[in-house]
Amino acid sequence: MRKLFLVIIIVLYSQISQAFDLEVDVLSEDYQPISLLISDFYVDDNSAKMYDSLKTVFSRDIKNSGVFDLRFSYEQILVGNVDLKNAFSEIDISPYNHYQYIVVGKINYSAEERSYNIEVSVVNSQGHILKNVGYNIKSSPSKKEITRLGHDIANEIYEAALEIPGYFTSSLLFVDGNRLMMSNYDGEDMEVVLKTRGTIFAPSFSYDGKMIVYMDFYEGRSEIFLYDVYFKKIMRLANFKGLSLAPSFSRDNKKIILAVANEGSTHIYEVSLKSGTIAKLTSGYSINIPGNYSLNNQYVVFNSDRAGSPKIYTLNPRDGIVNRLSKGIGNYYTPSFAPNSNLILFTKIYSGDFQIGLLSLSGSEKIVSHDTFAESPSWLVDGRHIVYHYAYKKLKDKNLYSFYIMDLLSGHKLLIRPTEDAQDPSLSYGVIPTKKISAKYYF
Repeated sequence: MRKLFLVIIIVLYSQISQAFDLEVDVLSEDYQPISLLISDFYVDDNSAKMYDSLKTVFSRDIKNSGVFDLRFSYEQILVGNVDLKNAFSEIDISPYNHYQYIVVGKINYSAEERSYNIEVSVVNSQGHILKNVGYNIKSSPSKKEITRLGHDIANEIYEAALEIPGYFTSSLLFVDGNRLMMSNYDGEDMEVVLKTRGTIFAPSFSYDGKMIVYMDFYEGRSEIFLYDVYFKKIMRLANFKGLSLAPSFSRDNKKIILAVANEGSTHIYEVSLKSGTIAKLTSGYSINIPGNYSLNNQYVVFNSDRAGSPKIYTLNPRDGIVNRLSKGIGNYYTPSFAPNSNLILFTKIYSGDFQIGLLSLSGSEKIVSHDTFAESPSWLVDGRHIVYHYAYKKLKDKNLYSFYIMDLLSGHKLLIRPTEDAQDPSLSYGVIPTKKISAKYYF
């Protein structure tokens, strides 16, 4: 109910009450998962524990995605310490060519260098190598380092098979009370980013993962803040008269759009982070709440009650042209463009039912979820998965929330419950600078 809470605040304050073709069912019963075989790796005598730890992480990630029909081979397709780059020219994989993709690998420990060398290859059913990736890490790595490495291996497998970015190395932002939290995509390895005296809403990363923008509501006033992930520094974006809401970065990370509720209406503003210049993008007497920018910054998607109830529109910031997209019955909120297409994610409330849906620029609509108080949906970097929160329990007069990461093609949902009452989830569009793996190489 956090977004509705904001809408109520705005009303009182204002004093006025391509990734997927939507012409085809997104959740088609004809969807077939991708068949993937993970072969037992070649592992020397000193690397068995490392292999078990890594395999637990990357195989779980692959399974959790809902994309693959995952199988394991407990006999080694690669026998001995072979050169992975050239091995498949000499190996007969015909016993395994009913799988669309095969993963093989090896792990060696060097006592002299006191480090592990880990190499992984992904091949198709014809034995053509799609990706070779390696890592060199020092002995006695921490559990967090092994987990991060396992997520990265899962990313490489996912990207080789689907040819779209993987999300397993993304960081999850969410709100827990007055704390802004960050974790791995699956809710593990949590840390407190910052605490405030008020309530945090709508946190999200810049597209390069270097900054976080969020709204802080305290004692009837809201402001927009930026947080530098690397330097751990908080900066106020701008001092607007009124309530500041719903901030979001442009695709080039140079601008931020937000809404300001003031003097009987709520309008969208665009702020340049370099020059500090501010442009007002909407006008009139209505409530206009922005989502985000489209892939090439050509459009801003937003919801507005200019037609009487909240519907979804696009705005061209250069010429001010506005187009209405949503044509269905109900109130539409929290629209956002996919990271790699013009598909739009939204929340809709109709007859008390909270729905998560998809919308195309032509106005085609598909509802993908009806979970209890499902809200705050956002995209993952692959443009195929989404994350949103829903109420899993009611404690006295309070709803407690958890997250689902959902595959839009298979309908598979991964439950994430990092804390008892985690809300407003969003994921980074890649590895944030403080969590990059330095010992990675391709061969």
